[in-house]
Amino acid sequence: MTAGSTSQMEKFGGIKGHENAFADAHVMAADRSPAERTGSEQDFAGIVLFMASQAGAYLNGECMVTDGGRLAQMPSVY
Repeated sequence: MTAGSTSQMEKFGGIKGHENAFADAHVMAADRSPAERTGSEQDFAGIVLFMASQAGAYLNGECMVTDGGRLAQMPSVY
């Protein structure tokens, strides 16, 4: 869904010591995303694993926001 806008963004270089982390993410300005990157498959897989594991056993109809902290900056967009 976001290929049109992310195709023109610079690829995220990873994290020092973990250069391959978030390989499919793109760099984003800090004023748009506190994580300074777009979401990646690893981010969404982490939420799925959490919800399907024992750690998520007490969840009940939750909405998990995977937005890199954007909701904290722009509460009106959700």
